[in-house]
Amino acid sequence: MIEWDPEINKVREIKNKWKEIILSLPNVNGIGVGRKNDKYCLHILVTKKLPLSKLRRDEIIPPECDGIQTDVIVSGHISSQ
Repeated sequence: MIEWDPEINKVREIKNKWKEIILSLPNVNGIGVGRKNDKYCLHILVTKKLPLSKLRRDEIIPPECDGIQTDVIVSGHISSQ
């Protein structure tokens, strides 16, 4: 029997709340729910990681969204086939 973790619904709601903002940032390809260090997080997929010095303040991915940690993952360029 699979046990359902009710916390994932909260994290999904936070992802949906932040989705439009996060996807509007430079180099961001996607956003999803995952785990890091045994806790739920928001996986932010980017084409490449840029030094903070190359980004304006309003282009920086926040370290957390509504208390949920973000995890930036380099995915490269994503395109439909």
